[in-house]
Amino acid sequence: MNRNSIIKLHILANSIVQMMMTAGISFAAIHFERISVLWFYLIPAILMSANYGNYKAKDGENNE
Repeated sequence: MNRNSIIKLHILANSIVQMMMTAGISFAAIHFERISVLWFYLIPAILMSANYGNYKAKDGENNE
């Protein structure tokens, strides 16, 4: 596998996990009837989005 396909796979996996966490948090807020549970949306949003800016080409790699 080349580097671009690994990056795409990583981003896809992070997106799927983030969608599952969003659905779980929403379900918990509805089930427990607590709006305060929705603050947990910030945790996956901050942790998952922090990784998207770290993809840089090494010296000698072509960034096409």
